Amino acid sequence: MSSDLLKLIDQAAELGKLTADSPTNLKLWLTRECLAQYRPRITELIQAGEWQKLNEMFWTAIPFGTGGRRGPMGEMGPATINDRTIAESAHGMAVYLRSTGCVSGGSAVIAHDTRNNSAHFARITACTMVAHGLKVFLFDGCRSTPELSYAVRKLGCNVGVVISASHNPPVDNGFKAYWNNGAQVIPPHDKGIVREVEKADVIPTVNFAAAVADGRIQIVGSDIDQEYIAEVVKLSESRERSISAVYTPLHGVGESNVYAAIKSAGFQH
Repeated sequence: MSSDLLKLIDQAAELGKLTADSPTNLKLWLTRECLAQYRPRITELIQAGEWQKLNEMFWTAIPFGTGGRRGPMGEMGPATINDRTIAESAHGMAVYLRSTGCVSGGSAVIAHDTRNNSAHFARITACTMVAHGLKVFLFDGCRSTPELSYAVRKLGCNVGVVISASHNPPVDNGFKAYWNNGAQVIPPHDKGIVREVEKADVIPTVNFAAAVADGRIQIVGSDIDQEYIAEVVKLSESRERSISAVYTPLHGVGESNVYAAIKSAGFQH
């Protein structure tokens, strides 16, 4: 890293243009070889004095807590959801899974919501997990979190992931982690995944198209949908079907199965 860049960072910090942890995080992303691809862009922003933009990307590191991590999307930096932070999350989950005794084989199922970049982040997650030797089932489009939970158990997967930020604003996204029981990860698994996420250095990956072609990534969809909807309909305790109702998914994943479930249950209006 150029000493001139270091000086500019230190000067900005002294002038109060950078928040407390931004200088440390900036220097980390500038010096680590595994993050070298981001160096030119960081350098460009520093030289342009874009301190507010840099603060937004480097003021903190989004924590990986119970259930995963979520935050604003951005082009880079530990304070945003981006290609690197998503890959770190998938890497940490896969490495931790191996440490629990799943040394060969193993599988994961991955779903995503309708947010910008969710499908892209789901592919990154899939490619990272395949690189760690996991078989990956990837939904062919947006799906609900409950369906992902069902798919984990139906497919007998070790883990599941939903790329989503739930009720957060549209500018956010996230990585939601599920264990083999279809529930969000809890202690001690959450802490184990966090440790591996924090240690992430060079993150392996594979070519997506090649992994699909050779079966390491299997695209799933309507087959799981039909079985999931059938199970949901079984939960209905009333046979009253004469009501009229209006439903909107509000651009969300409800579009993928709510209408089908209502129709399958016998509602006509």
